[in-house]
Amino acid sequence: MKNLFYLLSSIVLCLFLYSCSEKDQLNPNKEPLTTTSKKKIILAIDGGGIKGILPVYFLTQVEAALNNTKSYQLFDVIGGTSTGGIISIGLTTPYHTDDSPRTAAEVLDFYLNDCGSIFYKNSQPTGPLYYADVKDVFGSKRHGVEAFLKSNLGPTVTLKDAAQKLPNKKVQQVFTTSYLINSTGGHIKDPTMGVDFGPYLFNWDTALNDSTEDYYLWEAARATSAAPTYFPVAHLGGGKDGRSSTKEKWGLDGGVMSNDPAVWGITEALRTKVATSMDDLVVISLGCGLNRFNGGLDVVNEAVNHQPFGQKYGFWGTGDWGLYLQNLNGVDTPNSVITETVLYANQFVPATQLESLTKSTKLEYYRVQVDLTEHPDLTPMDSCSNVKALHTFAQQYFAKGEGKALLDAVVSVIKKNL
Repeated sequence: MKNLFYLLSSIVLCLFLYSCSEKDQLNPNKEPLTTTSKKKIILAIDGGGIKGILPVYFLTQVEAALNNTKSYQLFDVIGGTSTGGIISIGLTTPYHTDDSPRTAAEVLDFYLNDCGSIFYKNSQPTGPLYYADVKDVFGSKRHGVEAFLKSNLGPTVTLKDAAQKLPNKKVQQVFTTSYLINSTGGHIKDPTMGVDFGPYLFNWDTALNDSTEDYYLWEAARATSAAPTYFPVAHLGGGKDGRSSTKEKWGLDGGVMSNDPAVWGITEALRTKVATSMDDLVVISLGCGLNRFNGGLDVVNEAVNHQPFGQKYGFWGTGDWGLYLQNLNGVDTPNSVITETVLYANQFVPATQLESLTKSTKLEYYRVQVDLTEHPDLTPMDSCSNVKALHTFAQQYFAKGEGKALLDAVVSVIKKNL
């Protein structure tokens, strides 16, 4: 009888478990008993020159609020454009004796201490505003953004090195944006997009899988920050003059196509299988500050310094668009009109797209963009005289009000998903 009782009990238990299994199959949306709701976190950082002080200072406060945990242990994907690309590489480059990277505070020092080394004035009557790499007339020291990057990121440390050497890392993909304008520097008989021209990402995943795309870290940072009129076009790869033995490329600042790289962050997370769905993602997008008046133009104003006739009512030709028309507040734009328009459009488009996506998916999106409308003097991208003021402004902005609320929200969502 005892054996019969055990047999009947086993049959009943099996039927019960089978019944539960059948019910679960009929209700596929039922939450499993044990589940992880952790999302993957993307950090995307805009371009903006010296105004990079604003997003990197924000990251110093994020790290401090999370027990001084470095950014590479907080985010799953890190990417940036121009100054944001330099920050992204700085946060993920082996630096200390244990191969751990810099803290956000150490990257902030780039801006606080070395602005003059990055923006080194071109003394020639032609060419861009600043040198990329030039020898000091009175010594052996080299100046310019390229020389600075080589010195601080290492002359031969590659994307693959960073991906493999960082200890205890959370980050799985790092990228910088760029736009290619040539491969060999000369005429191309049969140009191919992504090789000879077009958008390109310097990134860990590609470097790990293709040695011909394993660029030096300074090259990835140099390409993304090669702002037209500010710096020379970036010459990368090819194996000569201290460049990596990778595919030769000539590239421009990623800001000409994606000054806000947040959408790239999403596509990279999905492409590299960091996440399988947009619903699994949190996007932290950091801007470099903007003046709302510069988002548009006073259409009826005359082109500044356009001789002999000023052009009104949007009757602007090639020369006019290259000049400094007035913004919505009647003040001359800080950059040429076409440059200003592109830089602002490249921020507004992805922000608008992602705001829309949050309404139809479970994507979580946090845009941290500082409003500098009341501080137009802080908007130039290359003014080293603004370093102290920008730092002070950042300290004050993120200590209270809207800035503090944004900081708290970002810290909270990161903590939730660690």
